[in-house]
Amino acid sequence: MSEDGKYARLNVEVGKDLKKRTKNYCTDQEMTLKDFVALALESTLDELEGETV
Repeated sequence: MSEDGKYARLNVEVGKDLKKRTKNYCTDQEMTLKDFVALALESTLDELEGETV
């Protein structure tokens, strides 16, 4: 966790092809993998929570 307590480590395993696609996308978009994962998680949760609420 970061010193200010705002971040927590998240370790997951994904397929090699998905990792490669994600890294390539991040490179093309000039964004970090960390930012991409956070955006993807937030977007997916917003969508899913909107469907169930």
